[in-house]
Amino acid sequence: MSVFGVVGLAALVLLWVMPDLNTEPYKLIRRMFFVALVVDLCLPTYYTIQIASLPWISARRVATFPLIVLFAVT
Repeated sequence: MSVFGVVGLAALVLLWVMPDLNTEPYKLIRRMFFVALVVDLCLPTYYTIQIASLPWISARRVATFPLIVLFAVT
């Protein structure tokens, strides 16, 4: 049930941001893409933090998440 809440919250944030976004952050997307690419290619998958009842938080996921958010906003 919480998955639907997360998706609904993301949809509300995107609807709230959409009318006011006049410029698309192409430079930031390009930089974040190269940061995510370097992290994905250089860091092994086992660099993670494990917290009880949560999925593994890896360095790759931490580097890729901002890029996903920028794509979602644009």
